[in-house]
Amino acid sequence: MRADVSARVPLYHLHIRDAQGTARDDEGVEFADLEAARKEALNGARSLMAADLLKGALDPRGYIEIADESGRTVDVVRFRDSFTFVEGDQLEAEDSTGR
Repeated sequence: MRADVSARVPLYHLHIRDAQGTARDDEGVEFADLEAARKEALNGARSLMAADLLKGALDPRGYIEIADESGRTVDVVRFRDSFTFVEGDQLEAEDSTGR
C-alpha cells in the first residue's frame, strides 16, 4: 500500500519582530495546522516577555509573524495580545485565618 503524499504536515516560519530587531526563522517548523503554529507563537511571545521582565523591563510592542512555506504571512501574534494585564488597587492582605 502506498503512503498518501497529500497528508504532508505544513511548514510554518515564526519570525520575531521586536525592539531588538528581527529574528527570521529561515528553517521553519512543521505543525499540524495553523492553530498549532499560533499556539507555539503565543507561548514564544510569553516566554520572550518573561525573560525581559526578569531583566526589569516589559515591552509588549513586538510580535511574531507566522508565514507559510511560500513566505506569505498567514497570521500575526502580538505580544500585547498574549497576556491579560490586571490593573487596580493593591490586593488586600489576608489575616491569619485566611480571610
